[in-house]
Amino acid sequence: MVIKYPIFGQDRDKWMFMIDVESDLNSCLEVIDIENKEYIGWDQMGVPIEFYLDNGKIKIKIFSEDAQLERLKEAILDYAAVARPKVPFKDSGLTDNVINLFNAVEGHIKDSGLIGKIKRFLQNKKRQRVNS
Repeated sequence: MVIKYPIFGQDRDKWMFMIDVESDLNSCLEVIDIENKEYIGWDQMGVPIEFYLDNGKIKIKIFSEDAQLERLKEAILDYAAVARPKVPFKDSGLTDNVINLFNAVEGHIKDSGLIGKIKRFLQNKKRQRVNS
């Protein structure tokens, strides 16, 4: 079985990341976190993967050949709830594709900061002008 990128990782606090290509493993992750077994992961098909070190380089391998696509989707939705607990994420049927779902959750999370507040303010102003 071959690992299909992108891969998804989840830390102990349910925060997640997506890595598009194998060459990004060592620039996106820290060796200490791999040593401490901070992450669980999946490939885009929901196949569980394991992060490990090989001569100081971060690598991944298949942990189990039993795909857990539903578990991966749940993990992504848990990430949305942890990252932005006061505003529920509405998946709008995006759960068929984990890449689209993850990107939608990332957008949802980014909308929680100052830029998101400015966007919502401007959208409300625009609606007010249209409704006037």
